[in-house]
Amino acid sequence: MIYLIGTCHKTQVWNDLVREQPLGVVPLAKIEAFQQFVTEAATDLGAATIGEEMNEERILTHGHNAITVAQPVARQLHIAHVSCEPDESERKALGLRVGDEMVQHANAIAARTAGDWIQVQEEEVRKQFPKREAFWTGRLARYNTEATSVVFICGPSIVQPSRKP
Repeated sequence: MIYLIGTCHKTQVWNDLVREQPLGVVPLAKIEAFQQFVTEAATDLGAATIGEEMNEERILTHGHNAITVAQPVARQLHIAHVSCEPDESERKALGLRVGDEMVQHANAIAARTAGDWIQVQEEEVRKQFPKREAFWTGRLARYNTEATSVVFICGPSIVQPSRKP
């Protein structure tokens, strides 16, 4: 069974800036509270694995000495930790776009179709979910998610469910 924990990606990472606490950084207490929550959730659920929407490339973008909150939790609990997010080459192979690449893609579609940029961008992100989720579950498959508990940490989505009038 896979249990989801959603958070802001900035709360998911420890780095030197968080430890030194300059102005504008996620408060140390918030990250400590999140780490405690993940520890308690993994313990209470009897998790054998902690997976997360993160990869080594992304961790490095957070700066010197960056690690995810889940990494020390997994070590402390003596359970597996799995980075499930595709890296840049894997994203390209899957046809996934993120960041500036997604912005440019959505801009091109909105300009070509005279569509609303926000709606176009949300739809393009939504189209990617099945591929990304399949990639994540593929990474977790070897951890026998049918027979064991897995805690999976993921970030927020800017896509809102569509509402019918």
